Amino acid sequence: RLASARGLGDVYKRQDLKRDIVRTIKSVQNPEYQIILELRYLCFKTWEEIAVQMNCSIDNVFKIRKNALKSVVIPES
Repeated sequence: RLASARGLGDVYKRQDLKRDIVRTIKSVQNPEYQIILELRYLCFKTWEEIAVQMNCSIDNVFKIRKNALKSVVIPES
């Protein structure tokens, strides 16, 4: 029982973390930045897959990612 209760607690923590990630990505104003962040950090796509999906070079994906991460505001706990 204790192990399953501990496992359930881990599930809730992961759900909370995912909810925080979604909220943080949605707070980014630029839709292109949101797409790249969602594809990478929620859909777990490779950078190559993202480049193909967005119809741009991988170098461009990295530039967009850099700017996207600069625009992210991490909420204080």
